[in-house]
Amino acid sequence: MNMEEVSSRRERELIAAAGSGDREAFSELLRRNETMVYGAVLGYCGDTHAAQEALQQAFCRAWQRLRSFRGDSSFGTWLCRIALNAASDLSRRRDRRREAGDEALALIPDRGRSPREKAAAGELERIVADAVASLPERYRSAAALHYLAGASLEQAAAVLGLRPAGVATRLKRARRMLRRRLAWLQEELYG
Repeated sequence: MNMEEVSSRRERELIAAAGSGDREAFSELLRRNETMVYGAVLGYCGDTHAAQEALQQAFCRAWQRLRSFRGDSSFGTWLCRIALNAASDLSRRRDRRREAGDEALALIPDRGRSPREKAAAGELERIVADAVASLPERYRSAAALHYLAGASLEQAAAVLGLRPAGVATRLKRARRMLRRRLAWLQEELYG
């Protein structure tokens, strides 16, 4: 028996135990998948606070719905889909709240640092994460899963319910949008 088969068998055992109320088994399932799921949600949300909030919601939803897990995909794929849905819900709620204050914020002059200063202060990653978070949802999910969570095209396809070629197309379009959105940064940094 190879390592993948052993891992798959262990996952099934953990799911069965967690489905019977074993919180330790559920915690182990979460630990096994947290890197990919957190990376995807962080990339989708663009900030750690929102990502952590979405993850908490996702873990609660997964615990509540564990008995409905059919095993058509891996537990990680199922959990990632729940987490991205939680992040999407959170994003929509925040957008509605943000719209209410946009007019007032537009009146405040921008006295922020230049892109060069932000990069020097270690905020370059933040700028890129914000750019990814500003992508339309279909491209943001693919980019967050593949580039930030490290999911393969096949894993991202399973989470998004697409074929790998569909994910590749979304990634290509996401890269194009990101290049346009970050052109000012490249110009500012590299002149």
